[in-house]
Amino acid sequence: MEAQLILLHSAVVKQLQNESDVEQVTVLGVADVLKNTAGAQQLLDQIRRLTKLLLVVPATSAAAERSFSALRRVKTI
Repeated sequence: MEAQLILLHSAVVKQLQNESDVEQVTVLGVADVLKNTAGAQQLLDQIRRLTKLLLVVPATSAAAERSFSALRRVKTI
């Protein structure tokens, strides 16, 4: 994993052309690097999995809470 992070850093620096901007790269920026760099998805497979999880997993549990609230209403009827 550590080696993949080092490779990711060099790929991001190469794409941005300015190392000072690397600290402000978002998850979408990493996804863009993985998508547009040849062979990056195979070399950085663990980074790709983590990025996909971060983009897919909801930030809140509001949907689950709404489901439980609706279930409570159904149960009391």
